[in-house]
Amino acid sequence: MTLALVETAIVPAHLAPAPERTPIWVAWLAEQPPGAVAVVPFPENGSPQAYEATTIMMLQALEHRHPLVNGYSGFFPGDYLRLRRAMANFPDEASLRLLMTTETRYLVIDHAWLTQTRQERLNSMALHPLYSDTRVRVYQLTEVTRSLLCRAVAPCPPE
Repeated sequence: MTLALVETAIVPAHLAPAPERTPIWVAWLAEQPPGAVAVVPFPENGSPQAYEATTIMMLQALEHRHPLVNGYSGFFPGDYLRLRRAMANFPDEASLRLLMTTETRYLVIDHAWLTQTRQERLNSMALHPLYSDTRVRVYQLTEVTRSLLCRAVAPCPPE
């Protein structure tokens, strides 16, 4: 009897609040040409709490309709884990080059994460925002970025 009560006990689950309305940047991105999106920062580790922001971002992707480079499921392929490790040092040449191999077109960067040093590094890599509001900046990986990286480090990612 006691075992049956323990098995049927209801334990409250930790739930993250759902976004109240569609952020303006999501509507803006929905109007842009096709291309994969990487949302920065990536989760710091594999804990469920580290993926709360990713869950919200995945829900937002249903509205902007662009594929995500850094979504999640119950399975993490080796390529994703390698990208997550590289993104710990973003923005740097290695992380940008790896993003290019995933055919990432747009970078959505959280303002809270974007320090002055990180902003200067983005600028030095010929990355300039296409869109900016109080929450995010959206950048596009372009041929200019590709050519700068290819001159700095070989071999270049395939086109």
